[in-house]
Amino acid sequence: MEAKDALEMVRESILKRLPEMADAEITVKTEVFALPARSVSKAASVLGVEYARPLRTHAVRMRKVLKAEDGASVPRIVHAFVDDDGRIRKMVVSR
Repeated sequence: MEAKDALEMVRESILKRLPEMADAEITVKTEVFALPARSVSKAASVLGVEYARPLRTHAVRMRKVLKAEDGASVPRIVHAFVDDDGRIRKMVVSR
């Protein structure tokens, strides 16, 4: 995932669904998941390759405090899990 371009694409995709998150603070954390050797050999045989690459995901977090109609502050947090290609694989939104 190219940092700035992919992050902007993810941000725009989230804003289409949740326009109130326009000025939210954004943080990104990258994690690499190593597959067990048994899974790698099975995946490799199914895919017809010698090895399977480690899975890398980027956790994008958007946080903003919104004002409710009664004046109360309501924190809204969006977690989006993005692959190296910039596709959102999972998104969780607080209520």
